[in-house]
Amino acid sequence: MTSTMYLGLPREEIAWYPTIDLEKCNGCKICTNNCKHDVYTLEGDPARPKVVNPYNCLVGCEACAKLCPMSAIRFPSRDELKRMLKEARAKHGFEAAAIK
Repeated sequence: MTSTMYLGLPREEIAWYPTIDLEKCNGCKICTNNCKHDVYTLEGDPARPKVVNPYNCLVGCEACAKLCPMSAIRFPSRDELKRMLKEARAKHGFEAAAIK
């Protein structure tokens, strides 16, 4: 399997993907209907979204969370994303670069 890359880094090393609070989720399917990257599937009765392809999620995208009427979807903070990118860059020998 070939790894997908993001800024020259293996995508699987950047833990940017949604988590769903099923206690808040009302099953409206807005997230699954609007995500064009096959991140979600629906499971259960009633059907609720489940993240099945987390690394298909576009790094930095939070569209599904912004659309969720129940605020049931969370992503890492921007500071966490910066830390992840900095650590991955260091691991792969990239020179230090400002990530804003």
